[in-house]
Amino acid sequence: MERECTRCKETKTLDNFYPLKLGKYGRSSTCKPCQIIKVKEWCDKNPGRKKLNRKNWYHKNKESEKAKIKKWRHDNAAYLKEHHSAYVKRNHVRYAKYRWLRVLREQYGMTEQNYEEMYRYQNGVCAICSKPNLNGTKLHVDHDHATNKVRSLLCQHCNMVLGHSKESVDVLLSAADYIRKPAVVQGGVQ
Repeated sequence: MERECTRCKETKTLDNFYPLKLGKYGRSSTCKPCQIIKVKEWCDKNPGRKKLNRKNWYHKNKESEKAKIKKWRHDNAAYLKEHHSAYVKRNHVRYAKYRWLRVLREQYGMTEQNYEEMYRYQNGVCAICSKPNLNGTKLHVDHDHATNKVRSLLCQHCNMVLGHSKESVDVLLSAADYIRKPAVVQGGVQ
């Protein structure tokens, strides 16, 4: 069965028209290409309304949309994993920066500007050993695990020392005392 498009006046088969319950033959009066052009023209004339309409619709249908997205992600887990891996490989530098900014924001409540200010304040060196980080990588953000408050920026080694000591002042002081003691020959090994 065929019908004429009211916009381009071409006669086309019904599969070239979008379904519409109230339309003649259960189809839209404009063909798919004309409908796409019509929607693009409306969006160009009403840029704010499109975004607002989409936002309002989403809020009205939030639960069903979340359920659809969750189901789609579950059904397409293998595709998503493959797609994500390919994206990371193609954009490894960009993705590494994205991950780093996300950690700053979510774990420490910091922005890139906050980090840069701390970095400049410390002259680009570790707050403990006063050396830059290895291989020119970024200094690590050190925070108090009890309060989750950021303290300063540390090199990888100093950050690991604090981590392995579980931030215990007693352990660190004991380690400092141990290092100060003279070496003792044990078991005949010199």
